[in-house]
Formats: sequence, C-alpha cells, structure tokens
Amino acid sequence: MRERQQQRRDRVEEWETRRRAKRSRNTGVRTHPAIGDAVVSGADDEFLLDPYECDLDSEQQGSIGEDGYSATVRSLLQSLESDTSNQTSFGSPPSTDNPTILDAETEPSRTTVYFASRTHSQLSQLIHEVRKTAYSEHTSVTPLGSRNTLCIHDPVRSLGNIQRINETCLDMQKSGLAANKRCPYFPNDPAALQNFQDHALAEVRDIEDMVQLGRQLHICPYYGSRSTLTESQWVTLPYNLLLQKSARESLGIRLRGNIVIIDEAHNLVDTLSQIYSCTVHLDHVNKAFSQLTAYFQKYKNRLSGGNVIYIRQLLSLLTALRKYLNSGGNRRISLTPSANDTEESS
Repeated sequence: MRERQQQRRDRVEEWETRRRAKRSRNTGVRTHPAIGDAVVSGADDEFLLDPYECDLDSEQQGSIGEDGYSATVRSLLQSLESDTSNQTSFGSPPSTDNPTILDAETEPSRTTVYFASRTHSQLSQLIHEVRKTAYSEHTSVTPLGSRNTLCIHDPVRSLGNIQRINETCLDMQKSGLAANKRCPYFPNDPAALQNFQDHALAEVRDIEDMVQLGRQLHICPYYGSRSTLTESQWVTLPYNLLLQKSARESLGIRLRGNIVIIDEAHNLVDTLSQIYSCTVHLDHVNKAFSQLTAYFQKYKNRLSGGNVIYIRQLLSLLTALRKYLNSGGNRRISLTPSANDTEESS
C-alpha cells in the first residue's frame, strides 16, 4: 500500500509539472459550454412506453415442448446441468473460471471500512482527525456524496432540487446529444479519470476537497469519486447512501466481508423512516390523475395491451386515493412500508 501511494504521488507530481509548463505557454481563457433546455424530440414516439420486461419474458417463453417444459425452464435446467458438470466432486464449489458463476458474490480484494454519519460536516471532522495521525500518509480515503453535493456544473447545480439535478445529469449523458448539450465534466477520457484517481487517493481528502479537485482537473467529482472505490481503504458516506440498496448498487458498494461503522446509530430509526416513507398530498394525486388521463387518451391506441392494463390499474388506484382523501378532512396520507418490505429492500 505504501508503494502504491508513493506511485500515485509521483504521477500527481509529474502531472502538476506538465500542467505548470503548459500554463506558462498558454495564455488563452478556457470557457465551458452552458446547459440549455432539455432536448425534446418532435416525434411523439419518444413518449411511448416500452413493454415491461415481464411482458417480454412471457412472449419469449414460447410453447410447451414434448417434455412438458417451456423453453425458459429447459434453459434453466441446462444451466444447472452445466454447473453440476463443472464440480469435481460432490459438495465441491463450482469453478470460478466461469465469469457467470458467483460473479455477484465475488469477495473484495481488500477489506474496506465504510464510515457512515448523518451529515457531511461530521464526516469532515473524521477526515480532519485522520489527517492528524501518522497513518494518513499511507491511507487511501474516498468521501462519497450525492450529485447535489458533488456536482460542479453550475447550471445543473443551481437547479437546487436533488431530483431535478439527478434527472438533468442523466439526460446530459444520453447518446446523440450535441456536444454543447453534454456535461463538459463527464469523465470520458480514461487517462483523465486515472489522473483524478491519482490526485484523489494521493492524500486524505474530504468532500469539499473533492469538489475543488474536480474543478481543478475538469472532471466530475461525483463520478470520479466512484471510480476510486476499489482502491480505497476507507469510504465515508452519509446514512442514505449506505442504507438504500439502490444507492449501494449504483455506487458499486459491497458490504459483505467489509467493516461498517455507523456514527450516532441512535438516529438510524428516524433515518430509515425518512428514506422508506413518503407523504402523498391530494394535490399530487389530482395532478397525477389529470396527466395520466391525458396521456392515456392520446396514446392508448398505440400502446401494447400490457401497458394499457397497467395504466388503467394506475388510474383506478389514483381514483381510489382521490376518493379517500376527499372523503375525510385529511388532505394527505403518509405511506410507510412494513418491516418485511424494508428488510427485503435493504
């Protein structure tokens, strides 16, 4: 680990030397394209729903064969037979030479410490204390955060709402967009991304340092920090990124075989309640019903049979919610999953 840290520092120093030499020769001013309005196609086909995966699966299963099994079941049986033939003896594990076997359960190459706290300021305090120790010279740390915290593209960052920031960020990565509509900081160059990794891991940094580094290197720190996870010994992150399964999968976080430290764990109950619950207002239901009705009236003749059924089910659900919320004095309803649902999703 010490040799690897020194190699990173050497690459960073070499990059800084080249940058200073280039800056002394270059007197131009670099400008960044600004984000415009969302790209909207003039064709209505853009708003048509794709068939659900379950509908496609049912179409691809085919008829039942002479053996009484569908094509899907026969494929599964053949897969099981293939796995069994790879075992050298009864009870021996399947060969890991096959990349499809145990791929999702591959153990990490090193033990990573995940330190979660409620706020980024508390995580920054941890980083400050780590810097005081002799271990900081040989410790690689990655601070993780949301796009709302790490985005450095000012037109997107200024949107304020985390949902709008997420959606706009993903929209700007779609293929076919003009160059001035794409995010100028998205790391498409492997060499530039490697340079970010070297800088990020060469010393212990907090979340604010990562934002500053992203601006300096012209690389998105949100995606740049994700690329450093496999080389990090410590990862600091807020509660929601640790406790939400979708967030862990998106970031590539694997907890199995690693160490998890939760600061102020007495806040977990309230945090889980906030993450897995929502409040629905009558105004929200009315808008959803109106918009979905208008959509269905326009596209119902062009939708697949399965999607027609799903939309009608949603309209029935919204109708029931409107009736319930209009019948009482309470114009909102709080939805919280059961303990079993929360356990399955985490």
